[in-house]
Amino acid sequence: MAKSGDAKRNQLSAQDWLLAAIAAMAKGGVENVKVERLAKGLGTSKGSFYWHFKDRKDLLDQLIRYWVTQGTEQVMATNEREETSPHDKLVALFHVALKEPVGTLSSAQGEMAMRSWAMVDPNIAQTVSETDQQRIDYVTHLFAELGYSQERAGTNAHQLYLMLLGYYARATYAPNAAKAAQESILAALSDMMTARSI
Repeated sequence: MAKSGDAKRNQLSAQDWLLAAIAAMAKGGVENVKVERLAKGLGTSKGSFYWHFKDRKDLLDQLIRYWVTQGTEQVMATNEREETSPHDKLVALFHVALKEPVGTLSSAQGEMAMRSWAMVDPNIAQTVSETDQQRIDYVTHLFAELGYSQERAGTNAHQLYLMLLGYYARATYAPNAAKAAQESILAALSDMMTARSI
């Protein structure tokens, strides 16, 4: 008969640990991501951690890949599978970017946790910068599909992305302003899509 600790270890997935790591990072930076501390927060032992990861470095390596895959590649793939117009894809994309939670965190908290890591690790900074560009390129593509010139599509994408980053930053220290900021970005998106000048 399996012990309760074994059952708990088998119930926790790698994703549970990754989301716990992002939450820890949001509270105290990458230095706050400690195996023993994560285990305590998850109500399990360190043995559960080693079921999924070789060591802390492996956890961090998988964490950045998880963020890129789930927060960008998977979002874009899901959006592209929908047989909708570029207009509807843009709206859906920004709803995800603004409102989709990251485990127990808001989208803003999850994003800023990764960006705080980028501030202290050049390799992570490069990955975050490349991911930013990948996202901007995708939004540019959707605006181009709406009929914008490539230049105008790129300008719109950059402007919206900078607004999004500003929202992420502000929402982490002024969460009461988050809803109004979300609506402002969605209004700016709507204006760009309905009052375009090609």
